[in-house]
Amino acid sequence: MKIAVSEVIRYLQSSLNQHQDEHLYSLNLNLWSFSLKVESPSLESIRTLQEQFANFSGSPHNDQPDVVIRVVRADDFLNFPIDTNYLQYSQMDASLSVAPFFIIRIADHGRYVEMVVEDGHDSFLLSAMRAIAPHLAIRRGGTLMHASGICFDGKLYAFVGHSGAGKSTIIKQLANVRDSIDVLTDEAVMIEISSDRLVGWGSPYGREHGGANLCVPLGYCFFLVQDNATYLNRLRPAEAAARLMSNLWCINNLGDLAANALKIAVAISEQIPCYELHFELNERFWEQIKRLPKVESKL
Repeated sequence: MKIAVSEVIRYLQSSLNQHQDEHLYSLNLNLWSFSLKVESPSLESIRTLQEQFANFSGSPHNDQPDVVIRVVRADDFLNFPIDTNYLQYSQMDASLSVAPFFIIRIADHGRYVEMVVEDGHDSFLLSAMRAIAPHLAIRRGGTLMHASGICFDGKLYAFVGHSGAGKSTIIKQLANVRDSIDVLTDEAVMIEISSDRLVGWGSPYGREHGGANLCVPLGYCFFLVQDNATYLNRLRPAEAAARLMSNLWCINNLGDLAANALKIAVAISEQIPCYELHFELNERFWEQIKRLPKVESKL
């Protein structure tokens, strides 16, 4: 039997109310230029997030956080049927994001996030934090892209691809080169337009690298292809735009907000050199990349 949207909301509110009088532990995070405050009656939850977001923790930029995230763990989580279409909840109520092990409601124009997570595995909580990332990016006027990223010579080099494409592998191989490289992320880059430039931020969502909260002008985009040869293939803007759109986070369930992501994808394809990077399991690709001409990203 399917669980109605009204029942999901009722369960969410009931779970939050059960813990409303308990002591709250908190964690301050600086994500991009946002100040986030995570509150939870579960010290275990805060410690889990402290470990995952270690490179993004710190004092708030302002007296009041930009976003408050309230987290509650539940051992009596809803038992969704196996054939549940979770996307339908967001389609019926845009404030909701529902998965087998979490329910999220975004309120007050994105300034307040309520989150009920099934107890038992820290991965459930981390997945819920990842689920709100596209909403935070869109609130900044940006978009998240499946990409690892490094800063080299003052520019962001983005290595684009879904899980298994080699984003983390690229970062590991770059540890063997002698050049001065700063790793921003091995999982997701947040791209935005700032002062008429395309810039990218690191993120804390990787599973092997903690990321860095740095903002760097976007220099190149490389779409990863694991191969038995190493070479670069320049992409036409139309092809690059299509590939960029297919590598954005959660773009299919954000409705009209996807228009901003399309704008950024088109801007990248028109202003930033985009290549298909065929690479082997070594660092030879880096020598080819270093031969590329330096560019300025201006809109």
